[in-house]
Parts: sequence; structure tokens; C-alpha cells
Amino acid sequence: MRILHAIPGLTDRSGGPTTALVGLACAQAAAGAKVTVLACTREGDVITAADRLAAAGVALHTVGPCRGPLMRHPRLTDTTRTLVAAHDVVHAHGVWEELQYQVAQACLAERIPFVIRCCGLLDEWSLRRKWLKKAVYRLWRLDRMLADADAIHCTTAAEAVSTGTLRCPTPIVVEPNGIALEDFASLPERGGFRRSLAIGDAPLIVFLGRIHPGKGVEYLIPALAQMRTPGATLAVVGSDSAGYRDEMDRLADTLGVRDRIAFVGPLTGRRKIEALVDADVFCLPSQHENFGISIVEAMAAGRAVVVSEHVGVKEEILAAGAGSVTSLEPARIAAALDDWLGDVRARE
Repeated sequence: MRILHAIPGLTDRSGGPTTALVGLACAQAAAGAKVTVLACTREGDVITAADRLAAAGVALHTVGPCRGPLMRHPRLTDTTRTLVAAHDVVHAHGVWEELQYQVAQACLAERIPFVIRCCGLLDEWSLRRKWLKKAVYRLWRLDRMLADADAIHCTTAAEAVSTGTLRCPTPIVVEPNGIALEDFASLPERGGFRRSLAIGDAPLIVFLGRIHPGKGVEYLIPALAQMRTPGATLAVVGSDSAGYRDEMDRLADTLGVRDRIAFVGPLTGRRKIEALVDADVFCLPSQHENFGISIVEAMAAGRAVVVSEHVGVKEEILAAGAGSVTSLEPARIAAALDDWLGDVRARE
């Protein structure tokens, strides 16, 4: 089978959607499929996953530099049509860019089935942000595009329920994201990430995700200020989004915890796993999270996780006894972190 994946961004800045796509494409190639990825790029983008895709036998095509909120480019239409015509099925990731629309049009013209992965962009929280622009785009293009698709891919039952409120006639398929378990088969020794932070054996909380409104750093920093655990330290691993890091710096200064927070920037591959292994507990108190692939990675590294009630995999976490689910109240987050850190220290 010839499979084409189309995604508007494949950089570390894109976070979970990039991680999920790369893992899926490599797994499909390992299963014997001929897999191609079409990605849009902006000026200066670096695709760090390119080597991994190439090693797995996945062909990568890029179009760029794309511009504007829709990520348009003069070659996008022709490139999309050419690639779509050479494949048996197309998997489009995301909904708001020009790429997905061009994929849909090309698939309809060539009578090739296509699937749309919403990436959590159609839940209530996401639709409220820039709601007027999104409402106009839905009327202009999106609702028709979703109706024309052969399936809508959701990664959790919760995402399927929220997407179902759009009353789209297209079948919704729930298929969780996966991770490369072989990456976690032999974990690095503990201590390397801690040494890079020069924190010794201080209780360490790791947040892995974009520094972006909605990912929950704005709740985690006040929670750190309210924790009872002496010396608790927070490592924020992820890229800045639209200057939100500066706002979080000011918040930490105001609350008097700036000296106990390390903004590390994005980490990938083995370095990311080193950060997870060195954590005493992982925390992602998102306002919305359709899946949360970094949470699954933390559990694969053997870490307890504290997440918000808005995370798509919360039921699985509770069923496995792998962590706690809290509200977004900093006091509740702080209490959950204190409880898990107390358990970790007691075991040591």
C-alpha cells in the first residue's frame, strides 16, 4: 500500500502532532507500506526528524517557505496533486491550513480515499480561540472538507465525543497515538539531565510540551509556589510559543520561584528520554489535550504523571494507577505533586 501523510509543520515547534506522525509513518514503513510525508515549512524551519524518516525508508517532500496563517505557497497545489495521484490513501493532519484543503480537493479529483486527523483542533476549547475566524473558515471550507473525508481520525474517546458535536456525517475512527517502545527498552542511567541543571538530588518535576497558553505552565508555576516539598524544582522542556516564555518568567519572578525553574528549550531523542528518566514526577496540567503523547512517553520511562482532567488519556492513567488527575486549581496540582514526590522519596 502507498500511504501519503500531509502535515503543515514537521518541526519540534509543532510538538505532539509531529511526534505522532513520525512514529506512525515509520511503523507503517516497517510493516511493508510505501510511505511518503509531505510537510510545509516556514522560513528557517529545521526538520530534525528527517534523518529518522530517511532511516525508516520514508520519503520526505517539503514545500516552502510558506507564508500567512494558512501557510500558502505557489507550488503547494501542484505538489499536492502530483503526490496524491501517486498514492492509494492519504492521511491529512490538522484542519486549518491550505494544505489540508488542497489534499481534499486532489483526493476528490483522483477518487482517492483520505482521512483527516483533527489533532484536538475541533474541541470546544480550541474552537473558542479566535472563534470568529474559525467560524468563517468552517462555513467557507472546513465543514465541507470534513464531510467529504472518508474518515475522521481521533486518538481518544473524549476527542471523538467533542468532534461528534459538530454533527459531521463522516465516520469517526478512534485510534490512539503510539510511541516507539524500542526507544524505551534500554533507558539511560539517571543523573545526566540533573547534572546539566546543576540541581543535585533536588525533587524534580518535568513538564514536556510547548510553552503555550493552554498547556498549563501558567498553572504549574503557581502550584510550585504552593508546594510543601522542600527544594522542589521544575524543568520546563519545550519550545516557546509567541513569546509566552517571557510572561511565564514574569509570573515566576512575582511568585518568588524563578530560581527553582529551568526553562530548558526543546529536547528530542535520547536527550528527551534522559530528562524523563531523571524526573521524580511528570506534570502536564493542560486546559485541553486530545491525547498527550508526552504523557505516554513519561509513563514508558517509568515516571508517575500528574495531569489535568482535560487530558484525553486520563482514564487510562487512573486505570493503570500510573498517576493522578486533578483540576486546574494550583492548590490541587501542588497537593498531587507533593503526594507523588513523598512516595518517591519514601521508596528511596
